[in-house]
Amino acid sequence: MRLFTITGLILATGCLEPAPVAISDPTVDTIEMTTTPPETTETTTDPEPPDGQCGDVSNWDLFVEGAVVDSRDDPLENVEIVLEDRGWIPGTILGTATTDSDGVYTFEVSQLTSVEDCWGTLLDYVIVATKGDLAVEEGVNAQLYSAIVDGTLEVDLFTFPLVLE
Repeated sequence: MRLFTITGLILATGCLEPAPVAISDPTVDTIEMTTTPPETTETTTDPEPPDGQCGDVSNWDLFVEGAVVDSRDDPLENVEIVLEDRGWIPGTILGTATTDSDGVYTFEVSQLTSVEDCWGTLLDYVIVATKGDLAVEEGVNAQLYSAIVDGTLEVDLFTFPLVLE
C-alpha cells in the first residue's frame, strides 16, 4: 500500500473502490463508472432432472434370472414370479415364471421401456414373488438399467434372492 500526503492528509491507495464519476461534457448524457462483482455460476446436484428433462425413449428385450428362498435360505419351488411395470404403463406385466426345484426362475422380457435420465422418476419396475398367502416384491430398476447399459441384456438377480416368508 502506498501512502501519500497532500496538505496534511494521508491517503491510502489501493484500498478504496472507485466512486461513481460524472463527466461534464455537453455531448454525453450521463456516464457512470461503477465496479461490478464477477458473475457467479451456481451448480446444483439435483439427483432428479426437472420435469420435461428426460431423454430418449427406447425398448429392450431382456433375459431375467434369479432365485427365491425361504427365511432359512432354502430354495422354494413353484413360486409365481411376475415383473410388473408400475411407472410407465402401471399394471403392465412384462414377464412371468415359476421357480423350479432349486428355487430358480428365468424368463424373457419383450419391449421393456427405458427413458434416458428418468430411471427412478418415470420408470418403476418391480419383481413380485407369490406362493399361497405369502408374497414379496423388490424394485429392480437398477438391475434392469445395468443390463441395458452394459450391453449384456441379461438381468442377474441371484446376488439378492427374493426371500419369501
